[in-house]
Amino acid sequence: MSWPTRSLWIASLAVAYAAVAGLWATGGDGSAWLALLLPLACGVGWRLTAEDRRGDDTLDPGARSAARLTIAGASLFAASRCGANTPGFVAGENLGVALSAMGSLWAIARIKPLGGLAEPSPSARRLDAAAFAALFWVVAAALPGAAAMFPERTEGLDPLLIDYATVAASIGSLSVQLFAAARLAASRRAEIGVAERAQAALWLGSIALAVGILAAAARVLPPERVLPIAVVLASLGAAFAAASREPETVLSALRLTLATTGLVAPIALGAVYTAHVRPAVAGPVAFGAAGAAALAALVAQRLAHRAGPGSGRLL
Repeated sequence: MSWPTRSLWIASLAVAYAAVAGLWATGGDGSAWLALLLPLACGVGWRLTAEDRRGDDTLDPGARSAARLTIAGASLFAASRCGANTPGFVAGENLGVALSAMGSLWAIARIKPLGGLAEPSPSARRLDAAAFAALFWVVAAALPGAAAMFPERTEGLDPLLIDYATVAASIGSLSVQLFAAARLAASRRAEIGVAERAQAALWLGSIALAVGILAAAARVLPPERVLPIAVVLASLGAAFAAASREPETVLSALRLTLATTGLVAPIALGAVYTAHVRPAVAGPVAFGAAGAAALAALVAQRLAHRAGPGSGRLL
């Protein structure tokens, strides 16, 4: 059995274990049943990152493995999130976020240029950013893990300490991703197709951080619940930017994401905040926000189409 197959089985079994445990802990809640489909997401992710045997494979083997690690971490996070809000599942969530963040930073360090004379320097391929981001999540995953495995010895552990560790790890790993993407775009700008991917990872991480902070401020979810989601989304975006075989596709997705987020996110956050402040008008506000968001999405598609990615530099 080859390593890609073994890694797929390992990731799928880990995610399936978290999904079944969540189903058992919640007594068959609806979201827990949906978590049983997450092992299939691992299979789809492995398929999308498979080696292209029809021609020249433009994807670095390290970026392929890193993208799969990101997908596995995101699936583990989602499966654990569908379970009960207990220390054991919180540890699973934070472990999934840690794997996702590490995988994305590994992926952007292994971006392969499309050709040309410029070659990446050894310093540009170092994994120091991934190792540094892992330090944030060691504490965030170890605290709830210890509370779940040794409840007698951790009776005096304040639950707020776990929340603080999760928030600090989320902000810290997002900051590391932004710094690593900006450094990569500056140091490898002469390599064809690398700067575009790094800039996409930078912008997607910035969007996720901004939306996560605004969502926490609008009381959509508590910070310790919404910021890990932002980290996972930013990690998936960075892994997509690094593992996509066509930089033009990355730029197109980036423009559409920027246009849609800039128009739809303020409407959604404003509706949530209004519903919290004035619950009596929550229904009409939600209906109006849905219509406004639909119109904004149509406008965003037009804006993204008109401001399409320029391919002159890549050509």
